[in-house]
Amino acid sequence: MFHKNLYHYSLFTAAATLILLGAGGLVTSTGSGLSVPDWPLSYGKFFPPMIGGIRFEHSHRLIAAFVGFCTFGLSIWLWRVDRRPLMRVLSISASVAILAQALLGGLTVKFMLPTPVSVSHACLGQTFFCLLCVIVLLLSREWKEATVTPSAAAPVFFRLCCTAATFAYAQLVAGAVVRHTGGKGIEVHLFLAFFIVVHLLFLNVRLFLDRPLTERLGAQMILLNGLVLFQLFLGLGTYLVKYLIEKAAQPRPVEVLLATAHQTVGALILASLILLVLRARRLFSPSGKTSSPSEFLELMKPRLTLTALLATLAGYLLASGEASDLARLFHTMLGAFLLGSGGNALNQYFERDADARMPRTQNRPLPGGRLDPILALWFGWIISLTGLLELLLFVSPLTAGLGLVIFLSYVFIYTPLKRRTTLNTFVGAVPGALPFLLGWVAGEGPLLSANAAALFLILYLWQLPHFYAIAWVYRDDYRLGGFQMLPQRDPSGKETASQIVLFSVLLFAAALMPFHTGLSGVFYLVVAAASSAVFLVLAIRLLRDLSKAKQFVTASIVYLCTLMMSLLVDKT
Repeated sequence: MFHKNLYHYSLFTAAATLILLGAGGLVTSTGSGLSVPDWPLSYGKFFPPMIGGIRFEHSHRLIAAFVGFCTFGLSIWLWRVDRRPLMRVLSISASVAILAQALLGGLTVKFMLPTPVSVSHACLGQTFFCLLCVIVLLLSREWKEATVTPSAAAPVFFRLCCTAATFAYAQLVAGAVVRHTGGKGIEVHLFLAFFIVVHLLFLNVRLFLDRPLTERLGAQMILLNGLVLFQLFLGLGTYLVKYLIEKAAQPRPVEVLLATAHQTVGALILASLILLVLRARRLFSPSGKTSSPSEFLELMKPRLTLTALLATLAGYLLASGEASDLARLFHTMLGAFLLGSGGNALNQYFERDADARMPRTQNRPLPGGRLDPILALWFGWIISLTGLLELLLFVSPLTAGLGLVIFLSYVFIYTPLKRRTTLNTFVGAVPGALPFLLGWVAGEGPLLSANAAALFLILYLWQLPHFYAIAWVYRDDYRLGGFQMLPQRDPSGKETASQIVLFSVLLFAAALMPFHTGLSGVFYLVVAAASSAVFLVLAIRLLRDLSKAKQFVTASIVYLCTLMMSLLVDKT
């Protein structure tokens, strides 16, 4: 049943929360966080003189109080009229979140703006806004009366949305760190922005080449595109004003407005991506028929390509220390993207017969019969050569040479070895680790150095437990495809689990190398040691229970991202 008044009230509460985020952004942008030394009152009064920074800080408190009362009212109303268990959980979560936010706000004043508390306060505020947006969607007429439409592109679109939303939340955290530390971590913020934009490009291709997705999600996607473009403009403007122009004694009005708008639009982008995830899952079901242009995108294996690009960008930023040479960075990422995508397309061409025998891959464009193999072969070669020329002409011959080594070793050594020997995993980890070095060299870091060796070794060793776990999860598929993976000769899984533990131990040692080579400081050392210890414990757990291998694969991705992020933060 659609409750029109409740829906409108939830929409009003979400809109008021967005205004609250803007007011909080003004407090940070104007440096008014300590204009009022007490809490919850302001100079012991409900309405102090609204002068100087007091008007920003006290206005923020008044709006927060109003939003708090609206939230409690929404929770009570939801609890009374909506019997769905999820809505009851969300209603309680909203009230708990607003109380926690008020407590964090008080702690920021009591302890003189400690960075961890201020960052947590900023992140929880935007998380709370997204929570309210989810409530609005679940109360909407569309959600309650939804009809499901078949779409072959929907599953990939949904996964891309999930990844984009994850990157957006990570960027939210990075942005909060930048704002509350005076600019520390700006490279990480830019690093994540790049991947959100790339995901947005993939999402647009998927959506506008699939008619059902276009008809039902097109309007929201256009809005999201506009928000991201506006956000890029605001981010560039903020960067130019704050970091490239000589700072004034006090924040200038244009700097305040740009920074505040940048934060607020970021919240809208994150909420839009989360709503897109939910709508994609609610409104669509998979089908076997797709439009032919989108098959080329699937040939490029977007998620695998993005993983390699993540390593390339991290290596570049670690070598250069900043993203100041944007043209060189752009050509590096474009060349790496084209070369990696071409290699993936050729890999699918050579393995199309094996893919047809495996349930996990039999619906890919080539085994599914939706794309001509000769066309896929030409496509793979053309974009691979284009990427190689991009690196050669616009970056450096050494970078192009590394790119060629990655391409040849992946397509012409690792791919055929998968059918011949279980040692293919050790060989395949080489082209998997080289993107780190490609970015490092493109950023003008020395190839023959201890730092380069440390980066390569981390990514090389990480792949071994990661892919052994994948091989165990999909051991039946690999057997049907004729691939020689360790689990094929190890039906009990004991050897596989032992190898995972062994290489997790070696990875623990390698993860500490950047500190000893001078690439990082104590912060990275602490994060690397703690996360590596957790990762090793998860690996040891597989000795007793290999059914947890799939969770281990997910944990390994989180672990690698943690290492990269902490390296970049410490480098700044």
